[in-house]
Amino acid sequence: PFPSSAPSTEEWRHLRLTRDGGVATVTFSRPEKLNALTFGTYADLRDLLAELSRERSVRALVLAGEGRGFCSGGDVDEIIGATLAMDTAELLDFNRMTGQVVRALRECPFPVVAAV
Repeated sequence: PFPSSAPSTEEWRHLRLTRDGGVATVTFSRPEKLNALTFGTYADLRDLLAELSRERSVRALVLAGEGRGFCSGGDVDEIIGATLAMDTAELLDFNRMTGQVVRALRECPFPVVAAV
């Protein structure tokens, strides 16, 4: 129900991925919204974390935000309003997806650093 924008690629619609040696940097790239998270951002982050965790060349991950804010949380216009209108099954799908993101961050085989 929440597809990512790009399976197994360097091009992501909701995030920017750069690499420098063994360091992967994922940048939230919605500076006009203080990098507020959308359904697409969560889906991309879920899938990108799974992909990076399988790559032996990645030794560390840096999470950063473009512009003046790291991340302002869930986008009020997209996520908050939409979740209020979701039925139980849709809410469960969304909660599973966000849980997968948290689990992937916790279980990364390399250090994760937030550049706040």
